[in-house]
Amino acid sequence: MKKIMLLNLALVCCFFSFVGGKYFSDLQTKTRLQKVINWNTKQIHSLGVTAATDKHNAELLIQILNKLEGNPVKPVKKFIPLGDIVSDEPTVEDDDVPLTFEQVYKDQREVDQSIRAFASANLFQAETLHNILGKVKEPVDK
Repeated sequence: MKKIMLLNLALVCCFFSFVGGKYFSDLQTKTRLQKVINWNTKQIHSLGVTAATDKHNAELLIQILNKLEGNPVKPVKKFIPLGDIVSDEPTVEDDDVPLTFEQVYKDQREVDQSIRAFASANLFQAETLHNILGKVKEPVDK
């Protein structure tokens, strides 16, 4: 009888250890996923600020080229975005985002697509800069 009670006690302890371990593991996973998703959100926001800056700079380049070519020049307002870009802390506003690995993959794809978009935009800006350089090198008619 004593052996059966000890065996039952051991089984109950194993069951509670398993359930408790699973709960603790899930809690740790959710906490770590929250940190990753918060940092992904900050990176996506920073990419958005960078995109706005990139767009502004592209407009400036176009207007400089317009001036050099004698075309009408539109005014371009100064634009200095800072916001969360100067912060070393992650964004903590994503309580409505699901804490799943699928969300992490989705965020990472969005970051990758943004980086590729910047590379493409920089190629166009490089072309504009080459055009400006060509215009600046031309001799000035007096």
